[in-house]
Amino acid sequence: VRVAPGGGDNAMSALAAGAVQDGTMVMSLGTSGTLFGCSSTPVVDKSGVICPFCDATGAYLPLICTLNCTEVGEDVRKSAGLSHAEITALAAAEEAGCSGLNYLPYLRGERTPNWPQASGALVGIRHDMIGKWGLLYRAALEGVTYSLLAGVNQMKAFGVSKVSELRLVGGGAKNALWGEIIASCFGVPVTVVEEAETAAMGAALQAAAMLKLGAAGEGEGGAKGMKAFMAAHGPPPGKTIQPVAGDAKLYQAAFERHEKLGGKLFG
Repeated sequence: VRVAPGGGDNAMSALAAGAVQDGTMVMSLGTSGTLFGCSSTPVVDKSGVICPFCDATGAYLPLICTLNCTEVGEDVRKSAGLSHAEITALAAAEEAGCSGLNYLPYLRGERTPNWPQASGALVGIRHDMIGKWGLLYRAALEGVTYSLLAGVNQMKAFGVSKVSELRLVGGGAKNALWGEIIASCFGVPVTVVEEAETAAMGAALQAAAMLKLGAAGEGEGGAKGMKAFMAAHGPPPGKTIQPVAGDAKLYQAAFERHEKLGGKLFG
């Protein structure tokens, strides 16, 4: 009986999301936010911010994780008493960058960066913003996105050469506005993975690959064979969201404020 080696949930999720070559990253939007992707070379960060995992194809899987993700926006929505559709429509009507408002989303402390003592903060709020639930909700989505963007910048500083595409998974991936914000902040296309259970799908694909490849699925040739199998048999990608032209400068300015404010308050 041939036995597939299995792997961690993120390594399996990467298989199902199609992140089996350098440049394709997976962003998981759940209670925590994770960002990981295939790298042909190891990424070693002695500070411990980047987790130096191995992937399931014989390469590496650098990963960063934030504590605060979907619940940040969900707390705003529940306080407003609005449906997801209602508050998203209000948020979509607000300007990218939230007119100078920054929501530092560290409601539960934070691990990326390593600020366990941090708390949430609204900075730049003015009298005419009070009660604008769409603005607060958008600021929450943007703040979480900036935290993940800081993480990928950390990866680039330690050897991840490029990020050419993002694959979105998790509950937050269902929010089209958030996908648009992410695409524009990162400056790359974002593809929403249709399969909800990517870790389970990745494990099934690995098992199928082992049966297909047989003895050839071992060693370096097996790693190449696994990548080829995933390219040929992996689930089709879903909808692709392109960056919004003209929003990049607004997001960059807001991201720079986010980094400076976080450092001053909690660094």
